[in-house]
Amino acid sequence: GKLETGDNSFYPFDGNKFIAYIPTDMQNENLKWETTEQYNVGLDLGFWNDRVSIIADYYIKNTRDLLLEADLAPSSGYASAMMNIGELQNSGFEFSVQTVNVKTGNFLWNTAFNISFNKNEITKLNDKQIAMTNSIYWDNKYRTMPAYISPIGSPAGLMYGYLYEGTYKKDDFTITDNNGTEVYTPKEGVILYSNESRPGDPRYADINHDGVINDADKTIIGKGHPNAIGGLNNSFTYKNVDFSFFFQFSFGNDILNANRMVFENPAGKRHTNMFASYADRWTETNATSNIPRSRAVGSQEYSSLYIEDGSFIRLKSLSLGYTFAPQLLSQLHIAAARVAFSAENLFTITSYSGNDPEVSTRNSVLTPSFDWSPYPRSRNYALSLNITF
Repeated sequence: GKLETGDNSFYPFDGNKFIAYIPTDMQNENLKWETTEQYNVGLDLGFWNDRVSIIADYYIKNTRDLLLEADLAPSSGYASAMMNIGELQNSGFEFSVQTVNVKTGNFLWNTAFNISFNKNEITKLNDKQIAMTNSIYWDNKYRTMPAYISPIGSPAGLMYGYLYEGTYKKDDFTITDNNGTEVYTPKEGVILYSNESRPGDPRYADINHDGVINDADKTIIGKGHPNAIGGLNNSFTYKNVDFSFFFQFSFGNDILNANRMVFENPAGKRHTNMFASYADRWTETNATSNIPRSRAVGSQEYSSLYIEDGSFIRLKSLSLGYTFAPQLLSQLHIAAARVAFSAENLFTITSYSGNDPEVSTRNSVLTPSFDWSPYPRSRNYALSLNITF
């Protein structure tokens, strides 16, 4: 017998149905741990009785036998299997400096700054594979649509899709009347995403110049990993008062803002036009807009329209405290006491339109900086009193 069409959980035998076991993944008894080799060159320097300390480190880290879902030949009966196939190289430079800026009898000011640069590169994939794509499951229609690509010789986790060129305008068509029905014929040089494309629909680049828009026109549209991350901390002490603040920063990465694919461009979903930018969409009275019209044909594609700069500077933490003098505390039989106010995530400077540029809701090396409705970081305040008897 064989499995009945559309009934993949039963096996018919002798006129009866029996529950069948259908393996979905191929077993691989040769799986093993990934192997990493790292080489470092470091430099530690101190000047003026360690008033200035500098640490610099350069590293190269090679990881082989990466555990990846490798594509298999259809004759195997499986689409893919977990295998030790990949090789990845990370190289980078880390630098930090600590300084004692002012040191007097009553006043102390310290500064600490650090910055890290990292570059990763895919150096090997399965057999003759030159790139691997990765989809992200956040909505059924995107379960198998590639959102990221990792080519050999390039960084992992590059965003993948169409290059967005704005919306089709009425000037892109010759509009005629056919018994009361408008007929839209694209003018010479205008390549349609679909025969159903109309003014207000998204327009994508025909990068291979073959006269059609299809998967062959998808390309790298963003970079998920930052060029550099770091932080700056300053701390001050004046007599019994202490104050500190810490900035963190990241620059050089893009974010795939999937929220806009639904809330700025509903495309048939009900009750999802929640972004104010939707009000500026293409309409007959707003015919120059480059935001696709309501229920636009072709809008449910990954494209550079939804790729944004994820660079930011954030005031991560701030603290103000007062330590009571021992002379006062001794009369109360208290060894030490300190009152402090602290706050976190006070503000962020960024051009990103989402809630938080430090986001990756499907985080992995192969799928970084993806934003699909995470809970935003909260602004926190705390007042504390520490007493030691």
